Amino acid sequence: MREKSAAAMPVIRAEDSRKISAFDDMTLVQLILERGVEAIEMLPENLRRNESAAAETIENNLRKVIIDEQPINPKYYDAMSDLLDALIRQRREEAIDYQEYLRQIVALTQKIKKPSETTAYPASVNSEAKRSLYDNLDKNEALRGKRTFRYAIRQPCIFLPQSMRQRKSGRRCCFNGIANSSSRKSLC
Repeated sequence: MREKSAAAMPVIRAEDSRKISAFDDMTLVQLILERGVEAIEMLPENLRRNESAAAETIENNLRKVIIDEQPINPKYYDAMSDLLDALIRQRREEAIDYQEYLRQIVALTQKIKKPSETTAYPASVNSEAKRSLYDNLDKNEALRGKRTFRYAIRQPCIFLPQSMRQRKSGRRCCFNGIANSSSRKSLC
């Protein structure tokens, strides 16, 4: 009886793997950033042939980067998300042709991945923390004083909702309303 069941078992075989794209351990977003529109030629053949599938793949990858980076600078990445939404809408309504869409995707990718190079910041705004503070204080240089920077940079939770800040730090964070405040008295 045993011999019969062993003979009835299927044989599993594996063929050699084949390379379907030449990403070289790079993400699609990195590939677009480095190679521009030519990066599309490196996508697997089934995506290259289907413009809609390629566009949706690119959009999903950009959306993931925006979501991942958003806690660092919420206001900036909200604006990038709005730009991506507008570009998606234009593509779906066929308001722009595919090549123009790709050129705009490359430009948006550069804005998302290299905000310091593609956005005009004052010379004193020279770090990621300072860019985030500058953007989230409505680009108000007066609120961007040394005391505000020292306080905000020490507080890793300034852009979280108040309840999450309390949970994370164990105390009430008083950075609320600084963008709407006309004075620094809202700081501790």
